[in-house]
Amino acid sequence: MRIVSRPSLAMALALSLGTVAMAVAPAEAKKKEEEAPKGPEPKLSKAARPLLAEAQAAVAANDAATAAAKLTAAEAVASTPDDKYFIGQLRYSLAQKANDKAGAAAAVDMMIDSGSALAEAQLGQMYGMRGQTAFEAKDYPKAEAAFAEMAKRDPTPENLIALAEVRNALGKSAEALQTVDQAIQAKKAAGGTVDENWYKRAFSIAYTSKDPAAIVKWGSAIVSAYPSPVNWRNTLYAYRESTKLDAETNLDLMRLARAAKALNGERDFYEYADYAFQKGFPGEAKAVVDEGYAAKMLDASNKAATELRALAVPKIEADKASLPAGEKSARAAATGKSAESMASAYLGYGQYAKAAELYQLALQKGGVDPAQVNTRLGIALALAGQKDAAKQAFAAVTGPRQTIAQFWTLWVSQQP
Repeated sequence: MRIVSRPSLAMALALSLGTVAMAVAPAEAKKKEEEAPKGPEPKLSKAARPLLAEAQAAVAANDAATAAAKLTAAEAVASTPDDKYFIGQLRYSLAQKANDKAGAAAAVDMMIDSGSALAEAQLGQMYGMRGQTAFEAKDYPKAEAAFAEMAKRDPTPENLIALAEVRNALGKSAEALQTVDQAIQAKKAAGGTVDENWYKRAFSIAYTSKDPAAIVKWGSAIVSAYPSPVNWRNTLYAYRESTKLDAETNLDLMRLARAAKALNGERDFYEYADYAFQKGFPGEAKAVVDEGYAAKMLDASNKAATELRALAVPKIEADKASLPAGEKSARAAATGKSAESMASAYLGYGQYAKAAELYQLALQKGGVDPAQVNTRLGIALALAGQKDAAKQAFAAVTGPRQTIAQFWTLWVSQQP
């Protein structure tokens, strides 16, 4: 990061000492002077002025020892803010040449603290440098103060992201997330595209802080803006990890992961297949294992998956054959419990229209958990391609299941 103010040190010395020769014709020089931006006239003390000129010449000649000696001498006699500012500027140049980060940080501090009017135009940039060097040195309180001042003077989305990082390093996760949110909103307001990494950073902060509400908020944000299978998986499984889901809601979460193509690895496929089988859905269990084989996430060497499939397959024929009679009985039942059970059986075999019909019957008859039935009604309608009807069903879900219904709604909205 380059810090050079107008007028530069060379110009200041030329104005005060008259020692820098003009390299252009007088008429051209006059024209350039008239066109140059006008800034405050440097005020250098008589004592520091010649030492600064000599230090500048030594810096230009890469004579670090002489430059350092002249700057030490100039610092001893400096009496104006501009003296201190130019000493800092030259010390910064020396430190940059020597790759001396500590020296560069001290020089930046000197320029900021000089009180010189010449530094005003670049204070935002210099506070950024102060913050960066403090952050690298793990002096997070100093870094936060510097980045906050930088963002105050120049509230760009990028500067806000830098401030969010240091607040997170200080353990201020709520403030960090609020600052990332400000950066994202500012980027959107300016018509820009928000970098996926900004959403990922916010989601990571939310996950590390183990804040379920923040995980839902930022998980929803990232899959809304960048609905990749990876982002869907991270969101759904982080949500599950942060919240105690009942067994049935967990099954519906895995169904969403499957729909979003977010199942990844043999553990995901086997866990879902095993869960479906234990819940009495052999067809769904077999279908998930087969998808795992097709995706090369499962193979014949996975003994548990192979055995699970072998257990599921013989049950499918008889289970399917029992569906018509079960449906007939459910329609005649006094409550909707049997209709819900039959609907879920049809859902497991991918017969979504029939499943939706029976879930609606279950709601009409009553005696069921409306939140669970509306969730699964929404799933059946969503997988049948009935987007609007699915959204209506999900919107009716309240209580602990509301979040998973909202995730399903997001996914439905993304379907063509």
